[in-house]
Amino acid sequence: MHNLMLKVFKKENKLNRKIKTAKNTIGENKEKITEYKKRNRGKTGRISRNDNKRQKYKQRIKKLTKENKILRGQLKKYKEYIKQLQKYMEQISQIFQQETQVKARKEFQRLLNKTEKLPLEIATFINNLSRTIEKSIQHLKHSDIPNTNNLIEGYFKITLPRHLKRKYRTLEGILTKLRQNRIRWTQRNVLHMK
Repeated sequence: MHNLMLKVFKKENKLNRKIKTAKNTIGENKEKITEYKKRNRGKTGRISRNDNKRQKYKQRIKKLTKENKILRGQLKKYKEYIKQLQKYMEQISQIFQQETQVKARKEFQRLLNKTEKLPLEIATFINNLSRTIEKSIQHLKHSDIPNTNNLIEGYFKITLPRHLKRKYRTLEGILTKLRQNRIRWTQRNVLHMK
């Protein structure tokens, strides 16, 4: 599941980074605006054309306020998109928390029917999940199957060092590790006895 949701997580993290940089930029621009306003003090009223220094500060203030306005608009769009992603991720998790397989299939079918309206990342996830939905909801039919693999993940998180955790993230890493363990065992036990 986590591998299927990876694109969604990446998109969400990317948007969060953009939000953070936009907020930092807005803060820096506000500081610059206050600094320019302090420098631009002087006569009240309209600035004369001959006063180039004050004209320059006025233009910079105008430019920075315009940039802040654009950044605030982008922030709003990013936050709305993240809310939308989280809403659909919550609906996807509700599929696996249903009481029966029939309810889970109905919930999944409802999401599958509106894939055109969904964000691209969620739509690709739903399409990928449609291939394995029957296997994914087996835990609803058989009580012996756990609905998550948190016990296994907890075992790896607690007992193994970090460099091994990285190897076990992929199927190839696990297979190579098991192969190496078999080779070492035969070298120690079989070949060493000769």
